[in-house]
Amino acid sequence: MMECFGISCFEEPQEEEELVAAPNEPKKKSPPPKKLRKKRSVKFAAPSEKSSKKLIPAPPPSPRPVCSLPAPTDVVWGPLVDMMPLTPDKELAFFELLHSHPSQKLLEPSSTDGSTVMMFAAEYHAHLAGKMIFVHCQRYGQRYELLTLRNNAGKNAACYVHELDPELPVMKLFEEEMRKNGVDRDSEHARILVPKKKKKSLGVKRAMGLKKDKPDPRAGRPGLVAQQSVRFQNMNVRS
Repeated sequence: MMECFGISCFEEPQEEEELVAAPNEPKKKSPPPKKLRKKRSVKFAAPSEKSSKKLIPAPPPSPRPVCSLPAPTDVVWGPLVDMMPLTPDKELAFFELLHSHPSQKLLEPSSTDGSTVMMFAAEYHAHLAGKMIFVHCQRYGQRYELLTLRNNAGKNAACYVHELDPELPVMKLFEEEMRKNGVDRDSEHARILVPKKKKKSLGVKRAMGLKKDKPDPRAGRPGLVAQQSVRFQNMNVRS
């Protein structure tokens, strides 16, 4: 429809039909059919059945080395020797008993044969016990005496470096302590010294009947004895 306003004419705009597109609605997918899961059955082994894995038993403790020395007597460190070689259950008791005695007491020899505590540590391969004893003896010269003091047979702890396996921990400990304290393994301090026998005096031999008095050489010449006696008588008469 035309509308005129003065000279100009305008057409009335027609209303366009707006096509409203409906939103695309997503289609709902149908859920897949549920799969039936099989229940897992747990089987427990009967108590009587043994497991396939075998338990490895702990190795038995190594036997105590044989000691060639007689048991110590009249020394405070005798109970320490009874604990050698140390096992984990004896370490604390050994440490407490060791420190309950002054270090000087550890230098005393056994009354039986004069053996020392370090000689027993070597005999029993007691590495940890020997190390504790060396640490406890800190005064000057004590470690030297532990290594060099000899028993009645002329043997000391340093001599064991030539007798036992050098790969033993206790022998490695001895070698280290000998180097620190100036004890040469090739010197006489690490060798067995056979004690010299003391010579008995003449009076002791005579008392024991081992030494007889020498016979008078004049006894085999009775004429000489008679002549000398006559001479003495004449001298007495003249005087």
